[in-house]
Amino acid sequence: MWALSPLEHSEKDSVLQSRNSAVKTAPIYPEITGSDHCPVGLELEF
Repeated sequence: MWALSPLEHSEKDSVLQSRNSAVKTAPIYPEITGSDHCPVGLELEF
């Protein structure tokens, strides 16, 4: 059995920063019902 090597702390930080830099807004829509999950909109900025 094989396992992926864990990211170093600095690598994790850079991955999170690169993902967050493109996120313009992520509103939550609690008024939308009928799902087990909270509906979230995601607007990206490129």
